[in-house]
Amino acid sequence: MTLRIRTVADLESLLTRRRHRPRFNRLVLDVKGIAETDARAWEAKLSRYYFACGCEVASVVMLLALAGYLVALTVAPGGLRASTWRDAVGGIVVGFSAAAVGKVAGLLHARRQLRTTIRSLRAEVL
Repeated sequence: MTLRIRTVADLESLLTRRRHRPRFNRLVLDVKGIAETDARAWEAKLSRYYFACGCEVASVVMLLALAGYLVALTVAPGGLRASTWRDAVGGIVVGFSAAAVGKVAGLLHARRQLRTTIRSLRAEVL
């Protein structure tokens, strides 16, 4: 399903909660007075932030946290050889926790960027 943006109200509707609207898989900017190339560039930017899932940030945060955990285990007395199953479970907990924190951070960042992009588009075009 395609979301067509024709007015400021359509643009502002991107900030409403998704639970209260149908699912879209594509976003099209259909505003008179804007060049086709500019419209496609704005569409790409809006789509990037609107459809963001936070996975990119989550994966980076998780990898960094797991690398830090491995370094901590390595420099601990006895090194990696002294590691136990408890340390392995700790690594799993660290990984999942870091992924969750990264996902939330990625979603918040995308939301903030979407809001900024909407403001910029509204000021420049609409």
